[in-house]
Amino acid sequence: MRNLPPIVYASVVGLLLACSDSTGPSGPAIVSPPQIPEFPPGAFQVSPATATLQPGQTFRFTTTYSGNPGTPGDAAWHSSDGNVATVTGGIVRAVSAGQARIVAVWGGTQASAIVRVAGPAKKLEHADAVACLMRTSGADHRLFIQC
Repeated sequence: MRNLPPIVYASVVGLLLACSDSTGPSGPAIVSPPQIPEFPPGAFQVSPATATLQPGQTFRFTTTYSGNPGTPGDAAWHSSDGNVATVTGGIVRAVSAGQARIVAVWGGTQASAIVRVAGPAKKLEHADAVACLMRTSGADHRLFIQC
């Protein structure tokens, strides 16, 4: 097939415009693309609803759709506070003490869970321990803890 000069294309466009009317397109109606359906409340969930971790620990959240675990495998995951916890593909890594909301987004719908990151355990100082020790009265002189 040979190449046509641009003037031919311009002529065809001009002819089409001259022959058309201003009532709009004829023929079948223009169909809009289908909308993503809204899921019923509670159909898309993150499980479990909460998790408590220590800094450095990891945990896997899963998604369910209408009770079928793992169905939406391509969910996008986000953490509300990356200083507390990060998330990639549902795997949460605890960073530091605090609380963050872990959000999964799938098909225009989102679901979330809460992750709590506990701070380091409080170290009991010697002075605190001594204040808790008590000696019983009597001949056996036993020590017991009462804090």
